[in-house]
Amino acid sequence: MASPQLAARFDAPPSSMGLVLSDEADVDALRAALGERFDLGSDALSDQREIKRIATEILSVPLPLPAPSMA
Repeated sequence: MASPQLAARFDAPPSSMGLVLSDEADVDALRAALGERFDLGSDALSDQREIKRIATEILSVPLPLPAPSMA
């Protein structure tokens, strides 16, 4: 589907589009090609797998529970 169709279907501005790639995809090559083609800065593209990995790591750390109150 073309970007305008995707934007209309999901009511998403073009700046919030995403791609789902196979595990075998060359992410670095795609990132470089998109950056060059659309003159994108290094912060324009994010790797959701990496963001999820970091978030899962942070959220999986057990937090100490407060001591029960005797009041």
